[in-house]
Amino acid sequence: MEKPKNSPTILQPAQPSIFNFRFSANRDFRDKFERLAEVLGVDSAQAHMADILETAIDIALEKKDPKKKLERRRKSQKVGAAPSRPNEMAKKEAPAKSRYISSEVSERVHERGRYQCVYTGYDGTRCTARAGLHIDHGAPFAIYRRNDERLLQLLCPQHNLLQAERVYGSDFIQRKIAGRRRKAARMKADSG
Repeated sequence: MEKPKNSPTILQPAQPSIFNFRFSANRDFRDKFERLAEVLGVDSAQAHMADILETAIDIALEKKDPKKKLERRRKSQKVGAAPSRPNEMAKKEAPAKSRYISSEVSERVHERGRYQCVYTGYDGTRCTARAGLHIDHGAPFAIYRRNDERLLQLLCPQHNLLQAERVYGSDFIQRKIAGRRRKAARMKADSG
């Protein structure tokens, strides 16, 4: 959906390097925000809202951002720490026993893909998705039983599904999805 021509964006700069954020949140968010302020030792959550949110964002990025993980790994390897175990599944002699991809290999695949879905449409346009990315086996694992790092690629959920449907067929994939949903529903019913 296109934005109307004269409609302001959500983030309007108050000054060239300062932006105003405005949003509504529920009571749970407020309670978590106030608790975070307490944990961080901030007396007045409302007076220091930007500092608290920036700290929370820094913590989340440090934990979840593949770029940060790769930076930490490279830094620790420079200091002399032992490198993490290689992707044992990438051995070419025998078929891999699982789809397991080591975090080190995953980080390199993310870096190689520039942290963005690598799918390119027929018109040459690359997908812009940068969230929820999956590591896809360019040579389908179920067929080739390989985790060759050179063939691993970064895809968004929609393009990962598209690739699977191209290889296995839409009907097969839809049956697999329906089967997983039924299994999840049974497990939920059994536990609740």
